[in-house]
Amino acid sequence: MSARAGSRPVCVNTVSCNGYISVTFQKMFFIFISFCILAFQNSVPMLSAYPFYRQYFLVNKQNTLFLFNSSS
Repeated sequence: MSARAGSRPVCVNTVSCNGYISVTFQKMFFIFISFCILAFQNSVPMLSAYPFYRQYFLVNKQNTLFLFNSSS
């Protein structure tokens, strides 16, 4: 992870960059955890829970975006 002189550090696949957790990682982690919790709580296969989860995610998009943006 060596940055060349004159170029600003690029955080694409890194988990943290200068103490800041990348938004992409945050979203992926949040979606993954929520998906697992939802699937196991309802005791249904993940593929069966996916349509419901997608609907739930779209309904709560405002709250979710607020969650994502609150740490920036």
